[in-house]
Amino acid sequence: MKYLTESLKKVEQDLAYFVSPENKDGFIKEFASWVYGEWSKNDFYETDIVDLGYDCSSYPEKTNQSLSDKCPTYADFINANTGFSECTHVSGQGMRCQEYEEKLLEIFGDACAKKLDDLVELYQLEVPEKYKKFAENIRELIFREVVDHHEDSELYDVCEDILFKYNQIGVASQPYACPVVGWDEDNDLAIYCDESIFKDYTLEDFKKLAEID
Repeated sequence: MKYLTESLKKVEQDLAYFVSPENKDGFIKEFASWVYGEWSKNDFYETDIVDLGYDCSSYPEKTNQSLSDKCPTYADFINANTGFSECTHVSGQGMRCQEYEEKLLEIFGDACAKKLDDLVELYQLEVPEKYKKFAENIRELIFREVVDHHEDSELYDVCEDILFKYNQIGVASQPYACPVVGWDEDNDLAIYCDESIFKDYTLEDFKKLAEID
């Protein structure tokens, strides 16, 4: 159990390096390529809000404009709607528009999961015998939260750290995401999360970041 615990601590460090925006060979390559591909080619959709009193829904409304024309910065792009709507399953809020940030978080989660699997193979890690009936592999051991907190507290803690940081909505995604956290009433402008380091990047910046000729 000690080897697994210590190895997962190394895995956590490797994942941190993988998602770091400073690591040019890490997640940022896939991120930049995806952003440029979506931003440069897709159409822009307005968000049509329909408030019936008992139900308030939003729907995408197609325009004849492109995302690249309507969204001058990454903050504008990542908060734009994708042209798809989905059911909220929330009373009083029937349908809502999907935003690009949601797609980004899916990509982030998938990339981290794949990297985790690669690291597990690299370190030759296996699920302890006592947990095999709950998890077939290390990823399931972590994401299904099957480790006993009382019996294996150190292993539990490192699994929780990985889960908290590197799942689809993990906090390690914050430098890439760009959520609106408030509104500047005086200037009629959105206020974005301080950790959003790409918020002022332009499409041309992402072209350079993705190393596209």
